[in-house]
Amino acid sequence: RNKMDIQLLLKGMYYAVNGICSKTYYPERPTSLDASVSDFIVVSLPSIIDNKEQDEKGGYNWYETTAQIEVYIKDIPTTANPVGLRSDVLTAKINSIKALFPIKDKVNGFKMIRPRFFPIMKDDSGFHFMIIQAKLTTLF
Repeated sequence: RNKMDIQLLLKGMYYAVNGICSKTYYPERPTSLDASVSDFIVVSLPSIIDNKEQDEKGGYNWYETTAQIEVYIKDIPTTANPVGLRSDVLTAKINSIKALFPIKDKVNGFKMIRPRFFPIMKDDSGFHFMIIQAKLTTLF
């Protein structure tokens, strides 16, 4: 494979995690969400895409970048939990994604390996979220 298609990489990432949450988006989070959305995922390619050329003619090109999966869970504040963090739900979603690794997509020509998990964060829009980043390389 000596060409790279960002749209195919994003679609492949989308299909790999679609169904774990009620919604999946790419390449970024929508500016507004329906009030009924309780959880969602955003997949993106947030960094440079590096050409790992193997010969002087460029005949065996393959590419490497960082894939990012963001998992958002809507906060439900209660008297006992005024912050509204539903860590059990977030943990279950993260574990579902973790179980997919290594992710190999022969149709769209990539693999994702070595996931890294960022701490839980709050988005100030009523959701807590976690980020998973992984090494993505195109298959050749």
